[in-house]
Amino acid sequence: MGCELRHDQGMTSGRRLAVLDAPTNLGLRPPRPGAEPGVRGLAAALRAHDLVRRIGATDAGAVAVSPYGDVADDETGFRNGPAIATFTSALADRVGELLDDKAFPVVLGGDCSIMLGAMLALRRRRTTALAAIDGHDDYSLPRDESAYRGRFAAAGLDLWLATGHGSPVLSDIDGRRPYVEESRVVQIGMMREDGDDRDFATETFEASDIVCHRARDIRRDGGSATGRAARTYLEGSDADAFWVHLDVDVLHRDHMPAVDSPNPFGITPDELAPILSELVASPSCAGIDVAIYDPEIDPDGSGARLLADRRRPPQEPVGGVHVGSRPVRAISRSSRGASAGIPTARSKSPSPPVRCSGGDRTATSSRHASIVCRSMS
Repeated sequence: MGCELRHDQGMTSGRRLAVLDAPTNLGLRPPRPGAEPGVRGLAAALRAHDLVRRIGATDAGAVAVSPYGDVADDETGFRNGPAIATFTSALADRVGELLDDKAFPVVLGGDCSIMLGAMLALRRRRTTALAAIDGHDDYSLPRDESAYRGRFAAAGLDLWLATGHGSPVLSDIDGRRPYVEESRVVQIGMMREDGDDRDFATETFEASDIVCHRARDIRRDGGSATGRAARTYLEGSDADAFWVHLDVDVLHRDHMPAVDSPNPFGITPDELAPILSELVASPSCAGIDVAIYDPEIDPDGSGARLLADRRRPPQEPVGGVHVGSRPVRAISRSSRGASAGIPTARSKSPSPPVRCSGGDRTATSSRHASIVCRSMS
């Protein structure tokens, strides 16, 4: 993919990479009644491509997660809320051990709620900042909150929780609320779809102190310039360290359809590559997590190859756009969204924030195949 996170750059210099599995799917809704979200297999799928050896990392094992359940919780307001809180604390403990051991954690999800554990680990030690690379804002609540009572999806509101909103069971573990100040967050890659302003309180994100580079900004300015701007902002935020959260649905659905919310306006791998390279090259970058790839809806493994392999898989034109070797197929509505009749709370895409400019796109071809592997080697 051309996204180079080298051992001789920035915070990885002299620090070993440590791959840690965080295979939780507790933050997602069932993709269909009685089904379990397949993102729990992300880490195993990338490990099957020999990721640990390819990036020269040590194997940091896995954090145990409780079995998936579609359990409403009125106290937290979130489906599986207590179990997510328990997992967040356990993940923060393990990430913290790696940080204390001078390692650079590479956390493989799992859904986007893994970001909470990483940020809690940093917050226990220092002042934090965050680069949230995501096709949605993960902040705006649905306008009809009553439809979600006890069943909000943490994977679609992780940034809202991390910045100190919502139940203290999830947002104030160890009394550390907020895990990151809004003014120390850069959101990268957000887009909007028709109906988002109608269904979600997108004006709350617009009014926040979160800085945002939308998908259309990245297309206009380029990945390198976007990455440099984000890095400069985070390094100047007076935080001691920042974390990188990568939700792979930031990529256009022609490049990455194996997610619960395929992105019709996402960026390309060539645009994402220099953004990651700039961020992880910073001496202030403490680690990275990767979330939302679902191997169960990636039957030929093209998504895993995009993330983990050095070599580009066979390409073929689809509608004039070169994408992976399998045909792109439609995927059901977001599991971070709702069941029939309820708008998708995982369609985290809000309308243009006050501090956020930019918009939407179609895919272009990518010269590179991998994201994680080439980023870490």
